Amino acid sequence: MMKWIKIGFVVIVFILCIVVAVMTKQAKLEQSGANLGLGLAQVLAGLGVLATLVLVVKNLMNNPKGAIRVGAGFLVMIILYFIGKGMDAGELYPEYEVTSSVSKNVGGLLFVTYALGVVSAIAFVAALVMSIIKK
Repeated sequence: MMKWIKIGFVVIVFILCIVVAVMTKQAKLEQSGANLGLGLAQVLAGLGVLATLVLVVKNLMNNPKGAIRVGAGFLVMIILYFIGKGMDAGELYPEYEVTSSVSKNVGGLLFVTYALGVVSAIAFVAALVMSIIKK
């Protein structure tokens, strides 16, 4: 069952990518293609968050003790978000209708993205080194 869900999700993402590419090429204004791409990116991000929440709930039903780890990870991400939001300067971009609060929210999310990227890169290298050492 999960195999078909994964295949279906990949097919949907592929079709949406093709639609965005075609619409962007045919758009007479770059702005309309960018708006379409941003809208589809938001939809895909929402689907990703929804799928993640469904899988987390499913896994927590199978392993209730794992809820502590999930809660700790969620708490760390919230703390990282507020650290990044506090560090952001809150630049204004009136031509793009970006206010100070929107800029600070984006700064917080970017900080979370960068921090988790660094942690995942370190974990990847550590897993490689551990697999070499174990052999």
